[in-house]
Amino acid sequence: MRISSKKLALISLILFILNNVLCVITGFGLLPYSSILFPIFLSLDLIVCSVTFFILAKYIYDSKTKNLLNEENIRNFGSAKDFYSYYVFAHRVQYQIMHLKKGEEAYVVRFSSFSNTQTISSYASSVVKFNGYVADFLISYFSKSKNRIKKEVSFCYYHDTFIIYIKDNVNGLNKIINDIDNELYKINQEHDLKLFIQPYYGVVLAEKKKNTVIDLIAKSSVARKVAQINFQEVVFYEKTMEKEDDTVLANSINEAIENNEFVVYYQPKFNLVLNKFISSEALVRWDNPKRGLLSPSQFVPQAEQMGMIHKIDMYIFERVCKDLQDCKKKGRRLLPVSINFSLYEFYNHGFIDDLVNIMEKYNVPPTLIEIEITEQTNNANNFIANSILKRIKELGIRILMDDFGIGYSNIMNIRKSPIDVIKIDKSFIDDIVIDAKTRSIVQFLIQLCKVNGMESIAEGVNDAKQVAILRKLQCDTIQGYYYSKPLNRNDFEKLLLQNDFEKKGATEK
Repeated sequence: MRISSKKLALISLILFILNNVLCVITGFGLLPYSSILFPIFLSLDLIVCSVTFFILAKYIYDSKTKNLLNEENIRNFGSAKDFYSYYVFAHRVQYQIMHLKKGEEAYVVRFSSFSNTQTISSYASSVVKFNGYVADFLISYFSKSKNRIKKEVSFCYYHDTFIIYIKDNVNGLNKIINDIDNELYKINQEHDLKLFIQPYYGVVLAEKKKNTVIDLIAKSSVARKVAQINFQEVVFYEKTMEKEDDTVLANSINEAIENNEFVVYYQPKFNLVLNKFISSEALVRWDNPKRGLLSPSQFVPQAEQMGMIHKIDMYIFERVCKDLQDCKKKGRRLLPVSINFSLYEFYNHGFIDDLVNIMEKYNVPPTLIEIEITEQTNNANNFIANSILKRIKELGIRILMDDFGIGYSNIMNIRKSPIDVIKIDKSFIDDIVIDAKTRSIVQFLIQLCKVNGMESIAEGVNDAKQVAILRKLQCDTIQGYYYSKPLNRNDFEKLLLQNDFEKKGATEK
């Protein structure tokens, strides 16, 4: 039974009054110590006090959780709504699957109203409004009474898609999908959002004792992709659809975390003004026993789709913090480390708390941590740029924009965002020696950084000619194979102890 916050507060008030009455009776001599009723009243006093504390704690926890959920829903829908987060959805669905009775059918449906992410990024404001209307419809459609969702239904918004769990037969499922489909087109037309609506639905049967929530979400995602590729509106999952067994991959990722197969390589960044290494970037690799050393592109997209990227992100972040702690204990040279986080972390309301908890666990000051975001992260939602990033920066963590220049950057947004460093993408650096136009663009980007008080970093610098040009253009810092490839921790520490680049009076070779 769900108790509202107002009822919790009222119950707490009644218990608080009762507690005071019992305290007066037992504490001010109104009831003699020798009375047979005294221990009973004292026990009641302690019980009431404990229950009051528990209810108040639950009220505070519920209020905090609701505020965090409101923040998440504001990012997704533009306003606060009573819409499940992915984590609430996962727990609720796992419970519902475990309690399916014989003969009962249940399905997980994953759908997006748009055929590709380009639509989402190009019309971000309209998409947020549209999704808000869709969320309102789902809440209303699946409610048996005001603010009470039917027990046999759960839903959430995750990775630009809506996910719904429905306990019903296939006929009932088809009717629900048809009703949702009609509403999507109706919303777009009635609110004149001018979006190209093309929904695709991936459906998977939820079987008791055979599926976890992660399995179901991964399989519904596969079915939705097949629907989009074949221009079919609704596709039911079949095992033959998968090029690679995502369930096996999910289990492999969990085993990799347990077995410390994800390793961190550090690539240093060299400051041209100070003529020394000033920081590094942490780069993850998966040292898979069967497939060898895998780059992020070979496992991160699948991990994001299956909802497992948070585990990997936090594992890498903790690994970095532990390495920094070890270096500090050994008296080694400490440099700030920048870490890349998935875009989807910025839709996880517990992201910042997780960062703080891990830094505190290893006693790592925020000044040794830098977070790298991409233009996609910055442009995905104004709320991210204006709220989440500011909260991160308030902790004392520097924010770097990675791969700058390859997306659709808005210079005004960059100026308003709490970004400390711009990393100029390698694609510009590759042609800087042979192409005058590219040099002009790079020069403009470097000057843009200086005007806005930001540090400029050139990525992918591989030879001395590129270094000479960037030095002449007054680029602040360089990262690339010219100074060092990504190194494991031991080799990275050796580089910092002894290298030709930092020797006093050394000239560039």
